[in-house]
Amino acid sequence: MKEWRKGEEIKKLTEAPYLNLYRIETADRKGKELRYYFVSRREEEALKINTGENAPEGVTIFAVTEECPRKLLLIEEYRYPLGKRVYDVPAGMIDPGEDGHAAAIREVREETGMCLEICRGMEDFSGNAAFMTPGMTDESNVTLFGFVSGKADNRYQEDEEDIQVRLLGKEEVRRVAREENVTARALYAIMIFLMMEEENPYRVFIEERTENDDSVL
Repeated sequence: MKEWRKGEEIKKLTEAPYLNLYRIETADRKGKELRYYFVSRREEEALKINTGENAPEGVTIFAVTEECPRKLLLIEEYRYPLGKRVYDVPAGMIDPGEDGHAAAIREVREETGMCLEICRGMEDFSGNAAFMTPGMTDESNVTLFGFVSGKADNRYQEDEEDIQVRLLGKEEVRRVAREENVTARALYAIMIFLMMEEENPYRVFIEERTENDDSVL
């Protein structure tokens, strides 16, 4: 695989508030001149192609209800690029001074009005930032897993957000997967939820840890 080489040119093409278009002047694997375009939330000096680092920009939240029967927390949100409502999991950006845990708790509160308790013991799946769509952007997210409680409402949503909270059981999420507009991460969340145990939904992910491990809820 060809790796990034210093000296290949990156040019910023737009000046927008949240997301900008960049062009890489490079060559393909046969040596032919190639112009590759991608978008980023970062300024040029902080682009991951330049730094080699992978600090996450955002968080994705997978959460089920505290009470049984368990329900999966999804949101149904109007998405402007599509002109329609789409099922997704709660997610958002990490604010300056926040870590992933704080950002996840805040995002769930803002988008749903509910309280999120992080499931300890899921560090194997929460510590490493995962790239979102690396063919188009350098953005990465960390995924936090937990339990939600409280009553859903929209009082904390921003004016441009149009979000409906959906707490769905297993039959309902099957229907959503079959019939509704969904994001890829919502589909993966549904698949994980369908395989979870009722009493101890995260057990399969942390079963190698001992029962006396204080890091596990």
